[in-house]
Amino acid sequence: MALPMEVRSIVHDVLSERLSAVVDNRFDAGEFRLSESAKCGRYRVAKVLGMVKEEHDEVDAGYFERGHLIERWVVEGFRRKFPRRCRTQQTVKTPFGDTGHIDLWFPAERRIIEVKSVSDREQDLPRPEHVMQVQAYMHFLRNARGERRADSSELVYVRYGRQLSYEVHIVPYDEAVGQAIEDELRMLHEYAERYELPPIPSGYDPMSPPCMTYYGRAERCPLWSVCWKGSDRAPKLDAPEVADWVRDLAMLDAEKKALKAQEKTLEEAMKDIQAKLGALLDIYGVKQVSADGVTVTRTVVTPKPKFDMEAALADGALPTDVVERYQKVPKPYETWYVKRPKGQKEDAE
Repeated sequence: MALPMEVRSIVHDVLSERLSAVVDNRFDAGEFRLSESAKCGRYRVAKVLGMVKEEHDEVDAGYFERGHLIERWVVEGFRRKFPRRCRTQQTVKTPFGDTGHIDLWFPAERRIIEVKSVSDREQDLPRPEHVMQVQAYMHFLRNARGERRADSSELVYVRYGRQLSYEVHIVPYDEAVGQAIEDELRMLHEYAERYELPPIPSGYDPMSPPCMTYYGRAERCPLWSVCWKGSDRAPKLDAPEVADWVRDLAMLDAEKKALKAQEKTLEEAMKDIQAKLGALLDIYGVKQVSADGVTVTRTVVTPKPKFDMEAALADGALPTDVVERYQKVPKPYETWYVKRPKGQKEDAE
């Protein structure tokens, strides 16, 4: 029988291998994905040409795998209920050699079902990129005579959180949208064949989506530097909106420092009271004390041992090549400092 530590080690290895496989085999970057029909064409060409590469870690792989598992539950349920009426993972091909895979297709009903998993906190469904994805599927799913074989799609969103829930959105085929997707795809292939990037769309700017997104944290498109470094379409450093950003940052910086100072004062006051209560708990040999319906519990936490890797390497206890295999290189990060004019107090804003 395996010991608990061996079980943890085996489970860790199994999950790590699976997530690594998800990252390595996620997509073929050498073709245009129909699921990215709503994305920037310039970015799509750059990815096909190998100029940018999507960097995914095990956290991303975990999201992909969770979505895959939820999708499989729903798809398998449809297949069991309608074994002769639906087809799963139906391949759809474009005239340009690109392929996509439809989750569920009901040929007789001329109907497509795509399953997506989202957080229970997500709003504004369906996502525009998912609508464009199924529009592309309906446009390119054709028979040998070139006749379309789907007129409507249903986007099934399974929400995960404290419990699973779902919602369904119907997307009818739009001929104008489908033709626009095909025209753009033809154009992107022409650019890729010339090893040339399309121009930056006129409505884009370096501070707004899709060039910079703000979902929880600000992130730049992987092609951002290629598109915007030295560009004259960015605001000038002395532009009024830039001055507003500087003022706002200074104000928020002052508020943050004031809150930190307040937090430090509160923590010091709490430590004094915790010391008194801790002494009483030790005297009476108990873990908690109550008053006015409030219960305060003290838990003694034994910290995990820390390993001094530098000392071990210096002593020759660990081979350098072994350590390097497990070394993770951190991503660069930014530090910011707000300097005010002399005599200006931080709380003056």
